[in-house]
Amino acid sequence: MHDRPLFSTRRQALSRRTVLRGAGAVMALPFLDAMQPAFARQNQGDAAPPQRLLAINLHLGFMAHNFFPKGSGKRYKPSKYLQIIDRYREDFTVISGTSHPGVGGAHESDRCFLTAAPGVGHAGFRNSVSLDQIVAKEVQGKTRFTHLPLAHRQGKLSLAWTPSGANIPPITSPIDLYAMMFIAGTKRQRAQRLQELRDGRSVLDAVRHAASDLSSELGQSDRQKLDQYFTSVRETERKFSNSEGWVHRPKPTTRHAAPKRPKNPAEFVQESALMYDMIHLALESDSSRVITYNQPNLHIVLPDNRVKVGYHALSHHNNDAGKMKQLEVIELSQMQALATLLERLTNANEAGRRLLDSTVLLIGSNFGNANNHDTRNMPIILAGGGFRHGQHLAFDGNDNTPLSNLFVSMLHRLGVDRSGFGSSTGTLTGLDAK
Repeated sequence: MHDRPLFSTRRQALSRRTVLRGAGAVMALPFLDAMQPAFARQNQGDAAPPQRLLAINLHLGFMAHNFFPKGSGKRYKPSKYLQIIDRYREDFTVISGTSHPGVGGAHESDRCFLTAAPGVGHAGFRNSVSLDQIVAKEVQGKTRFTHLPLAHRQGKLSLAWTPSGANIPPITSPIDLYAMMFIAGTKRQRAQRLQELRDGRSVLDAVRHAASDLSSELGQSDRQKLDQYFTSVRETERKFSNSEGWVHRPKPTTRHAAPKRPKNPAEFVQESALMYDMIHLALESDSSRVITYNQPNLHIVLPDNRVKVGYHALSHHNNDAGKMKQLEVIELSQMQALATLLERLTNANEAGRRLLDSTVLLIGSNFGNANNHDTRNMPIILAGGGFRHGQHLAFDGNDNTPLSNLFVSMLHRLGVDRSGFGSSTGTLTGLDAK
């Protein structure tokens, strides 16, 4: 049933790698108080949770006038987009005036979002190792998945690049990620579990007995935490029923009718939000401590009656008021999805701390202005990770500070002893740990 005995009344600590098993199902657990020795439970400071990295790139970025705030420092006035996440103001830092020197290459610049390698788009260009892979090397063997390179299904590239400059193929389907995390057993069992999910059943049904046994041995706080985690899993499963991913997935032989194609197949913001849900579950269960997500250059039209033109075409608005108004609808939706992710990471608890506090979260874009393919003044948000936040770090908009300076600060916070990265000239001025 389990990979080792469950927490007992003798106060023996439950293994951090304990999982719940059922026929064709395996479920990692969130961090529970029972996973700490008794002395550590009395002193939460003795059991600091592991540090994690989550990096998100939204290829087409944001309109600068709606993204960047007015003023700098602690007293900045939030912009239209930042108002959506302003309730988490003390948990993030807005950064302006940064870029990767020498990185142009129009839409190919997304290849360098986490590498800072110059010269993309030129003959003979060779990428370098990405930020996430440096961190992944440090945490290898500590989690089920050393790293999770994710992307929207229309994307062919992840943000992850090896030291030799090769791209690591992305996982592009939330349902594939779900299967990786929660479905096990024989090929037949896996097919059965996938079909049951399509029919509205939960993977929780397969581990219900094991979950009940575990719950009976836990304290009230752990039982509540476990219930919240199970609720998140179930909510995510319900969303799969409307995911177009099912249409493109090979279907096991069954007498049940195949799911219908959704009416709005271009719900790319919804699909990104679904991937964010899976990211939250992966982090909360400590399935991986290094995750990247790349939303590529998208041409599809958002199924919203306020939007009539494809996303890419709207990003090249040429200051046309009508196009900018449509683009704003999309970008507001992107910010709402990110706000939900922040909410989930804030509400999840680990060893007496919020999951966001142990997660260095980078949100940004390879474009500062997609309208003219400008890679300067990239829109950047850094959240969580134990930094002192609640500020706008405004650097020179004409003479940008290397974004790699931020990467060095992030690496230090993640426990990686590295003096430089890419085009860095040091750490990022004004960004300090708590």
